[in-house]
Amino acid sequence: MLKEWVPEAEGAIDHPMPASDEDEDYIDTGAAILNFYCTLVDLMGRCAPEAQNIAQGKNDSLRARAILRSLVPLADLQGVLSLRFSLTNAAGEGGSDMPPGLIPLHKQSIVLFLERVYGMDDKELFFTLLEDAFLPDLRAATMVEKADGSESEMGLALNRYIGNSILPALIKQSSFYAEADNYAPLLDATLHTVYRLSKCKILTKGQRESVSDFLVALTREMQPAMLLPLLRKLTIDVSNLSEYTTVALRLLTLHYERCGKYYGSSSSTAGTATEEEKRLTMMLFTNIFDSLAKMEYDPELFGKALPCLSAIGCALPPDYSLTKGYEDELYNPASCADGPYAPMPIETTQVELDTDITDLLSKFSEHYHDAWASRKQENGWTYAEAYNDQEKLHSKTQTFQHERERYREPVGDALKALLALNWNIEYE
Repeated sequence: MLKEWVPEAEGAIDHPMPASDEDEDYIDTGAAILNFYCTLVDLMGRCAPEAQNIAQGKNDSLRARAILRSLVPLADLQGVLSLRFSLTNAAGEGGSDMPPGLIPLHKQSIVLFLERVYGMDDKELFFTLLEDAFLPDLRAATMVEKADGSESEMGLALNRYIGNSILPALIKQSSFYAEADNYAPLLDATLHTVYRLSKCKILTKGQRESVSDFLVALTREMQPAMLLPLLRKLTIDVSNLSEYTTVALRLLTLHYERCGKYYGSSSSTAGTATEEEKRLTMMLFTNIFDSLAKMEYDPELFGKALPCLSAIGCALPPDYSLTKGYEDELYNPASCADGPYAPMPIETTQVELDTDITDLLSKFSEHYHDAWASRKQENGWTYAEAYNDQEKLHSKTQTFQHERERYREPVGDALKALLALNWNIEYE
């Protein structure tokens, strides 16, 4: 006769769970499996046949590669590389910010196997990995640097992974960047992310050189017009030169040496630099020169900055100079006016602005201030309570809230003048 088994007494079998992650009996099974998997993949990747033997068609090498591919499918490698790192803050003073589970060393093993067994010669596979795996990891590396300048264990590990695995792979396949119009937004995001990484203070000299090599390889294949957003950033960064701006100086030097004809031709010619690009180029020259003039002589920094100035100067037309801003031209008095000036403004005293026009007035006033402040910042101006022309300090380069009334009156007068001239302003 079968009977249901019942424990003889409550609590006869007692297996207490670990109290917390700090308990010596606690085991993170998922992390252990991932660590074992990546270690095994790393070992197999190091045992993979050399690329030259495969290229020569040696049977043993081809057979070994086929076996390795059967053991570790490509989809599995892509899945691990697409996993996101968990970024955490260090717990207490001296605590580690290295997350449990997935760490950069795991992905470094996966990239090693991927390159030696599968390769990244397929363009579609390469850009898929860039979008789903490499770019998110590059962004993570720009986020882990601590504000107080202290070292981050996770940041150091990420930089080693990026310098040893990601950047060499991206440089090796730089030929893909030349004809990649479909991937232009992805390449633009990668360009700005890696440039932001170049300014991280915890990079080693070798890692910073790898970042510089990739930026040079990428920009060499891109059309000069695609670098306009980056030039806007560089005009601000080079106004305060330091050891962390050497990547920017090298990038600018090689760019202007390569694209001298693009910037030196007339703006009316097709396929040449626009007026904005030339204006930013002149601002780069001015800001670098002014920054050098304010600092003590540093042989290494000056050795990188002077060739950059030479490259920029040779790229621009000899007769080019910075044009005045729109507001300067707008309020420039006519020099050829005959006789005394007699102002004759449009009669607007009887014009009233309704609620919709008042809302438009506020939005347009804010836009006018932001456009003016943006041009100032592009030229290296920063906010300060006191105005200083030499140091480019301006008390008005702040949020619109502080300058609201200053713009409302001229914009309001302009809208009233339009209505007085029998124009209708309608919102669709």
